[in-house]
Amino acid sequence: MRHSLPVAIALIAGNISMSAVMERTTNATPPPTPPLAASRRVLPHCDIPKKTVVITSDSVKYCNALIQTIDTHQNTALPPIIQQMRDDGADLCRKGMVRSGIVRLRRALIAVKRTDTP
Repeated sequence: MRHSLPVAIALIAGNISMSAVMERTTNATPPPTPPLAASRRVLPHCDIPKKTVVITSDSVKYCNALIQTIDTHQNTALPPIIQQMRDDGADLCRKGMVRSGIVRLRRALIAVKRTDTP
């Protein structure tokens, strides 16, 4: 009971400050509308560099692509732990647990990339 008064005061003060902030944002002027050209809005051109988007799906085909990437990434024999992750991922994909297999194969690929760096 001792702490209920300070808590109530803090909640009321927070509520008052939030209502003041909300009032300021609702009374703000709206952003200017883009100019109209032949009854269409013309948006300004932005110079954002476009990145290539790679779309992957949870499919056996993607599993096979990951397996090939792991196999061709390193010329020497894979370390035993990475080989085990690769084999487990391939088995999971073969059994129909594609998402789990892809997770395992991605982890193996990351580990292969780490072992390649000098």
